[in-house]
Amino acid sequence: MMFDVITVLNALAGLFGDDTPSRCMLCQQPGWTTCDCTYSPDNNRITRVDCSHRDLTRVPAWPKACPASELKSLDFSWNRISRLDETSLHGLTLSKQHLQIDLSNNDIQDIGREVSIFAVATEVRLNDNRIRTLASDWRKAGQLASLDLASNQLRSLPSDLCSASSLNELHIQSNPLRSSTELGELQKCTRLRRVLTSYKDISCSCSNIALINNRTIPISFEANGRQGRTKCSDTSSLYSTRGVLVDQIPSVTISQNCKFNISLRLSGSIELCLVLLVRGIFLR
Repeated sequence: MMFDVITVLNALAGLFGDDTPSRCMLCQQPGWTTCDCTYSPDNNRITRVDCSHRDLTRVPAWPKACPASELKSLDFSWNRISRLDETSLHGLTLSKQHLQIDLSNNDIQDIGREVSIFAVATEVRLNDNRIRTLASDWRKAGQLASLDLASNQLRSLPSDLCSASSLNELHIQSNPLRSSTELGELQKCTRLRRVLTSYKDISCSCSNIALINNRTIPISFEANGRQGRTKCSDTSSLYSTRGVLVDQIPSVTISQNCKFNISLRLSGSIELCLVLLVRGIFLR
């Protein structure tokens, strides 16, 4: 009968009656031997795993005998990983900590629906890959707060992305997205607080307005090393919004120029229509 190294070491530690949990020797397991592991001095739990710059082509499964309750960082950046599937980090459980999984600067093209990283991480970095599709089951990404998809090959965002109920920061700059497709479904992300795009300005009109969480999403841009907040362009049909920051359009402008069937009630009797602008042009 075969036993893995971790199971044997844990059993031996128990024979000697040591109350301190035995150290999970993750970086001695197949698929993890080139990585560096950092442990908590208090309880021997793994806190960080650095697998960056290791010329890896795949993300291994997580040994079930390794507790992940104190895990804060998994770094697989700068490798040659081309795909994430159901085996990638399979077995990894939820951490009590803010867990960042970094898969940036690889060759990832497609992400399968059964990938588990979004279900266990608080922050996922997938920037600077070649991702074309995101087929994950976002309903399982209940604690995902930050998602970086910048510099990929996405032409659209998943229609169910907002099923990730805790998502509050999204980076989607430098993708071949159309603005109406890119931003159109984000009105459903009720906790979204920051969207980083490649748009320096977008065309503001009543047809672009959607209600979201009592306010507009603060859309920002990042291009050519510059960052800033996105403004309404000079082509905006709502003339008074031209040059105005997207997230600072006066509510009176909306109420006087646009007709809605739905209003949001705020602070007693005050009713405001607040907006998310979803169409625009790419930064020239």
